Amino acid sequence: NYIDVAQRTQRLDALTSATQETVAELGFDYFAILHHLDLEIEAAGLVRFSNYPAEFVSHQKLHRYFADDPVLIAAQRLARGFYWSEVPALIELSDRQEAIIALGARLGLGEGYTVPVHVPGEFAGSCSFGVRAGRAINREATPWLHYLGSFAFEAARRITRGTQRGNRRGLKLSERQRDCVVLLAKGATARQTATRLGIKQDTVQKHIGEAKARCGVRSTTQLVVRSLFDGAITFHDLLEAKIH
Repeated sequence: NYIDVAQRTQRLDALTSATQETVAELGFDYFAILHHLDLEIEAAGLVRFSNYPAEFVSHQKLHRYFADDPVLIAAQRLARGFYWSEVPALIELSDRQEAIIALGARLGLGEGYTVPVHVPGEFAGSCSFGVRAGRAINREATPWLHYLGSFAFEAARRITRGTQRGNRRGLKLSERQRDCVVLLAKGATARQTATRLGIKQDTVQKHIGEAKARCGVRSTTQLVVRSLFDGAITFHDLLEAKIH
């Protein structure tokens, strides 16, 4: 079963194969599960796997269409799933975006359905599922696409970051380091943090220094950004934490 594969596999190729098989069972030909970042950019932890036509992907890279892809733009603005045929009503299409849609049709992409993925502190993402041109889309399957997409995206995040289920996306801060980073992000000084946590000021500075080393950063700003991006701290932590 797909959920078992998604939760257990440690290999992206196995996840890709299982996703393609399950998507086909739902009546779809193509899928693209990814963070919305230019295809020319390589970075650790990026979710990016699909079986879109190779020629379409090549054109995206060659003409740098990715940043203007109308489906991805629409996904960044919505919290609900949508059919690709809805896109012209969701955003105002530029000539370049019209060209991207025409390219997809010419290369065999027909109707599709996209599920936006919004994880605080990360790049926007989405799970898209499509059929070949000329095929009717199975609209009864769209609720299952939400289900499939959520497991596929989370599995890819785990695999690409080399983590096991239950870890904080691979970034291991101690609880005290994490407390210090949260208060730092809230604007607390080392003295205020020491008072709040009941520890010495130089101990706070030691925790922050060690956290920087673990995150591979030099500045406190980079430390906060890295911690948010990797999930060591969350926006909810920042809203809940009190300085005094």
